[in-house]
Amino acid sequence: MRKISLVAAIALMLAGVGAWATSTTQARIDVPAGAQINPLQITMGAGHLRAAHYDDYSPATFKVMERRLLKAIINPAMVTAWILGLGVAVGLYWILVFS
Repeated sequence: MRKISLVAAIALMLAGVGAWATSTTQARIDVPAGAQINPLQITMGAGHLRAAHYDDYSPATFKVMERRLLKAIINPAMVTAWILGLGVAVGLYWILVFS
C-alpha cells in the first residue's frame, strides 16, 4: 500500500511539473493606464480597521507548539537530511572506488 501511494505521489508531482513546464499560457493581468497606488492614501484610510489583538501565550502553550513543530517539521527534515547525506556519501564512495 505504501509503495503504491509513494508511486502515485511521485507521478502526480511529475505530472504537475510537466504540465507547468509545457504550459504556453501567458496569464497576465493588464493594468489600466491611469492606475496608481498611493501608499499614503492606503495608510490614511486604515482608521476604520480594528486595532490588533495580541493573545497572551503562556509557557505551556509554547511548549505544546514547540513539540508539534518538532514532530511535524524538524524530525522529518532531520531524517531526510541524514538519508540524503548518507546517500551522497555512499554514492561518492561508489564512484571513487569502482570507477
